[in-house]
Amino acid sequence: MLAALGRNGIGQSLLSASSEVDLEEMVAHYGVRPHFTAVAGVDNRLGEGKIERGHRHLADLNCRGDEVLLVGDTLHDIEVAAALGVHCVLLPSGHQSRRRLELGECTVVDGLFAVAALLGLKGDTHD
Repeated sequence: MLAALGRNGIGQSLLSASSEVDLEEMVAHYGVRPHFTAVAGVDNRLGEGKIERGHRHLADLNCRGDEVLLVGDTLHDIEVAAALGVHCVLLPSGHQSRRRLELGECTVVDGLFAVAALLGLKGDTHD
């Protein structure tokens, strides 16, 4: 799915509340780092949270909010998206269940193929 998004000209970056060092290790371990333009995690030395890091991340990427879709897995991701002025969709395959995610005012989809469909990608999502 990550490769298909890239082939369709959709840039991808990663924003997480995890430590940036741990995050870089995880994406390297799973072999997905090449798919991401940037990887942004928190750095407690700066005392910033995910929202503050997200503002810096978008500035580093030189992105407009209307060009960004935040794909998250928690209700907090709705708050982050709103604070950043970006669109949001949630996946129930992470930290919170579908039932919990549906309490928020955000689209909840079953997986990355559903995200691809929301982006209008058809037929080019399998490697």
